[in-house]
Amino acid sequence: MNSSTYNGVYHPASSRWRCRWSREAIVTECLEYEQLYIRWRLPPSIFKMAMSLPVFVVVLVLTAMLSAAQVTPASWRQPNITKPLAERVRLAGAALDTAIDRLGIDGYFVTGTTLPSLVYNMPSPASNEDDATGTAGDLYAQMALFDMATNQSKYETALGQYFKIVLQSGVNFSNSGLTHPFISDSLAFGNAAAYAYVTYDKDPIFLQYAVDSWWWGREHTLSTQDISAGKFPGMNFTLVKVCQNATMAGGTFQNNDPKNSLVEGYASGYFLVLSALLAEATSDPMYLQAATESSTFIQTQLTNVQKIVQAGITADAKSSPCSVISDTDPTQSGLMLEGLAILSSFTKNASTQNLLNELLLAVIPNTGWQGENGIVSTDFGGHMNLLRGLGAVYSRNTTTPELQRYVGDYIAVQFNAVVDFATSNGTDIYGDSWTGPPSANFSGLNQTDALGALISALYLQNESTSTLSPSAPSPTSLASLVPTPLSHHGRSKIGAIRPFGFGSGKGANVPPPIVPSTLLYEPFPGATPSPFIPSTSTPVKSKSSSPSAPGALLPLFRPGIKPEEPQDPSRSPRMRSIALGAGDGNRVRSYGPDIEQTEIVIRTSDLPTERLVRLLNERLQGRAWDEEDTPPGYPVTDSTRTST
Repeated sequence: MNSSTYNGVYHPASSRWRCRWSREAIVTECLEYEQLYIRWRLPPSIFKMAMSLPVFVVVLVLTAMLSAAQVTPASWRQPNITKPLAERVRLAGAALDTAIDRLGIDGYFVTGTTLPSLVYNMPSPASNEDDATGTAGDLYAQMALFDMATNQSKYETALGQYFKIVLQSGVNFSNSGLTHPFISDSLAFGNAAAYAYVTYDKDPIFLQYAVDSWWWGREHTLSTQDISAGKFPGMNFTLVKVCQNATMAGGTFQNNDPKNSLVEGYASGYFLVLSALLAEATSDPMYLQAATESSTFIQTQLTNVQKIVQAGITADAKSSPCSVISDTDPTQSGLMLEGLAILSSFTKNASTQNLLNELLLAVIPNTGWQGENGIVSTDFGGHMNLLRGLGAVYSRNTTTPELQRYVGDYIAVQFNAVVDFATSNGTDIYGDSWTGPPSANFSGLNQTDALGALISALYLQNESTSTLSPSAPSPTSLASLVPTPLSHHGRSKIGAIRPFGFGSGKGANVPPPIVPSTLLYEPFPGATPSPFIPSTSTPVKSKSSSPSAPGALLPLFRPGIKPEEPQDPSRSPRMRSIALGAGDGNRVRSYGPDIEQTEIVIRTSDLPTERLVRLLNERLQGRAWDEEDTPPGYPVTDSTRTST
């Protein structure tokens, strides 16, 4: 057999080889084997021998090698769990409470654009990395996932009120205060609502939030109709129809900037997860089709030869068409893992399962974001999405036993690193470095990253219980293991650990399809009862948005309406605005086409003057409020809320 070398790798290239595998399969199969050689370092002599064997023998050989490759490397640090479940639950709960205590009155993390900096015209010490509003959405999802894993409702009431607060910034969590908000940030809240729906007795208000968020994402996702027409509503460029010999349908734009043609891995991944969750929850084929299109787009357009998901691709047919943004961090691949795990668990589709396995074998040993010790490096963002994706894979038990153990060991490495190196004892604050030293400065992004590892590890067994099923840890008196929740976090009902997603949710009835809500959400009723923490004295069980009649199927293509124009902050007397720069945080994404500077607006008159003075003094002066203090001068605004 003739052969040639390709970057030092034996590469079959003869016509005899082409005939054996057929012309259609030759390129794919050669590339597959080439990657296996690079990844597992097969000696050339063995590779040559395998290529001379019958097809079925080659399959057996490669299968054995793949199984061997799933063995946990000896260089990984602590790939097992030794902390008992009670301690892991305590650690995750304490980290969540610490993060929740740092949420502002607007439901987002406190940053340089928060109320104190606006009123006092003073800089805030907070980091720009938390300016990405989606970080709060990720935290909301973690609150629901924690309750799902421990089978309780500790955060149910608080979540309901936080969703209502955030909706004041924009319908469907689109944050109308931003000129061109990231679509992924909005979808993060939709994912959180979907997880909350199944966790909390299938409360329809959470489902309505998720569905409304899905339609917002759908309004910014390419359909087959868009590709055929060569144009997209609101965008000022001609769409490219084919890239990488495949359609662009299923990709989601980075934002609604009419000049920005970047179809993004972040946004497409979040839309994939939300579509998969809703497909599982409702059995509506519309969501399943959307999830399938998104996963296909990510696979064909954004996945590189190492099987890692890249940042994005441009869709402008006349200006650098099909230009791939090759940046890779764990975020995109983690979202793909999460979406495929959900799809695989309820569709039982073999192709989806194979794609999931391939992605796992590429992501876990990838040296681009970790060292030989297996700990994810702080040079890259995306810790949270990677660990949440792996947690979904592990808890749903959707892969082979060998890969299941491999995933569990990798999660254990990250958990042990976070607990040992990323925090100081007693602070419950986690820094950005998972190899140390810890930081005493709180960051919402760092905290949610660490929570990705802490919550995923709730599904693992320590060595003393390793004989149990990996997806069903023993519920041994969990009620006595979980600390009593704080009063503002709702009631507790503890039970067995449950997997990510809807398959194990309470309530077996499948809800009817839901159309986008045309009703305004209830206005936030006046002042927040305590600084930065919404009251849970009145549980949120709003039913103002009702499902449509059973059996009503909605078209998958976009309704014939134009996206809403960005709201002009000057039209609202209740808003003040400041410029928000790009910053250097991991979630403020600067790759791809230039994005014009955005504005963020914060409502300053939602609180009574007395409460505002107390809040500002406590936050900025670090002392108790003195009722003799008077507020600084700032413009008086109309107290009447305007509807948008």
